Amino acid sequence: MARRVAQVAERAAYVVAAADDPLPTTASDDEVLRWWPRHAARLPAFASAAKGVLLLTPTSAAVERAFSLLRMLSDRQESALEDNVEARVMLRYNKSQRR
Repeated sequence: MARRVAQVAERAAYVVAAADDPLPTTASDDEVLRWWPRHAARLPAFASAAKGVLLLTPTSAAVERAFSLLRMLSDRQESALEDNVEARVMLRYNKSQRR
C-alpha cells in the first residue's frame, strides 16, 4: 500500500515538474538528457526508468547481419541452380549427339 501511495505521489510530482519546467515537444536529445538530472531527486523512479530507456543504443547491426546471411544463402542457391541448369543442358545436348 505504501508503495502504491509513493507511485501516485511521484506521478503527481512528475506532472508538477513537467508543468514547472516543460520539455518542448521539439526538444533535442541534449535537452532531454539535461532535463532528467535536474528532476532526478524529485522523480527517482521515473529518472531511473528514463535512464534505462535513454541509455539504449538503437542499432540495426542484427538486422544487417541477417540480411547479409540471407544474401549469402541466396547467392549460393543461385549458383547451385545455375550449375544444375548447366549440367542438365549439357546432359541433354550430349544425349542428343549420341543418337
